[in-house]
Amino acid sequence: MARDREVLPFNRQDSGRMGFRTEYERQDERPLLYYAYPFWADETERMTYEDAVEANPRREDEGAMTYAARISAVVAGKYSGAVQGMPHVRMSRRERDAQLARLRGQAAEWDGKL
Repeated sequence: MARDREVLPFNRQDSGRMGFRTEYERQDERPLLYYAYPFWADETERMTYEDAVEANPRREDEGAMTYAARISAVVAGKYSGAVQGMPHVRMSRRERDAQLARLRGQAAEWDGKL
């Protein structure tokens, strides 16, 4: 039995297009890519990344992914520097026992008033 057509590979007429189209491309049979959620968590995050990109231009010997990792590290450093941890002052055992005795005394006074 002879075939009318020659068997061709799946992507025989690959035009290099993606399987979807973006807003700026002309309308065709491909579905429109729609982002349901915003990319940035908030405006502060967007502005922080923009500031990091402006302050740290891409180096000539640096690839795209290396640059993205470096910018992310810069932004993570900015975020960690923006919020300082609470200072934690440790009490000695004697100070802790004295504090607990005061608190227990207050609790005993409150029990008598209720």
